[in-house]
This record gives sequence, C-alpha cells and structure tokens, in this order.
Amino acid sequence: FSNRAMAYIKLNRFQKAEDDCNSALQLSPTHVKSIQRRAKCRLSLGKLRAALIDISEAKKLEPFSKEIEKDYCKVKDELTLTMKSCPKTKVDIEWNLSE
Repeated sequence: FSNRAMAYIKLNRFQKAEDDCNSALQLSPTHVKSIQRRAKCRLSLGKLRAALIDISEAKKLEPFSKEIEKDYCKVKDELTLTMKSCPKTKVDIEWNLSE
C-alpha cells in the first residue's frame, strides 16, 4: 500500500494516496514511510492539523531523518502562513508534540 501511495502522490492523487497510507498503517502502525507519506497527502489536501500530527509522529520515530525534518518545516511553514492569513481566528497549536 505504501509504495502505491507514493505512486499516487506523484500523480497528485492525494486522497487515493492518503487512503493507501491508512491501509498500510492498519497493517503496520509505525511504518515511518507511510506516516510521512500520509502527512504529505494531508498537507496537499489542506488537512494541516492532521499533517502536523503525522509528521511529528514520523519525527519521533526517526528523529535524525533530514527528509522528515524538511517535511516538518514545510508543515510548520504552511500552518504559520494559514494563521497569518486568518488573523481573526484564534488558533492554538503546540509545536512540540513530543510530550
């Protein structure tokens, strides 16, 4: 499922990719590639909070991965932009989800 999810990501079919990541994670809940790929899908689908949760989980599982760190920064940047564009909306986000 995870490899097919990557193929769907390359085709910009993010909902199908997210579905495959969910299937892969049902079989192996700590499969880092599936978690990271689902974060990418969710970011592309505008599911920013879910993307942050996923990429934070991937970061916990592989704390020294430069690719995961890069994706983590992308999610944080997108959340920051979203919060700045909606100044009247109060959004409480805790960046450190490791606790």
